[in-house]
Amino acid sequence: MLKILLGIIIVGLTTIVGKKATKRHILRTNFFSSLSEFNSALLRDLAYKKDGVVSVLKKKYQDEEFNEYVRKVSFAYINNEQTPFPPEFLSETDKKTVTEYFYEIGRYGERAQKDYLKVKREEFAEKVTELKKISDKFSTLGSKLGFALGAVLFILIV
Repeated sequence: MLKILLGIIIVGLTTIVGKKATKRHILRTNFFSSLSEFNSALLRDLAYKKDGVVSVLKKKYQDEEFNEYVRKVSFAYINNEQTPFPPEFLSETDKKTVTEYFYEIGRYGERAQKDYLKVKREEFAEKVTELKKISDKFSTLGSKLGFALGAVLFILIV
């Protein structure tokens, strides 16, 4: 009876570990979703409110990692410093995209800025869709692999 209980606990733990192993994909998806939201807010602000980049940088977004990064970018922007390096869970191309994006915003005229933000809105929407698909696929895969490993260990124990 004790072996069965231990086996069930192991199956549950390995399933949870498999799910946690895919967290990087979820973080990337949430980060780019917030970046897309930020871009849209900046575009709206530029078109209607005209409060400026700093006011949009001060808003809170759904992803905490993104909020932390935006806080650092805001500090760098206000103090005329270099754009900070993006979070580690992003791929190298993602890091380059994010760094270039934050370097470009607020540096040019209104017309050029609107055009740039519109192009980025489309790019980020595509990226979020792509990342959601990848995240869903790997999340399911991680759970299944964790469960399979747990089942094997369960059989070996019992």
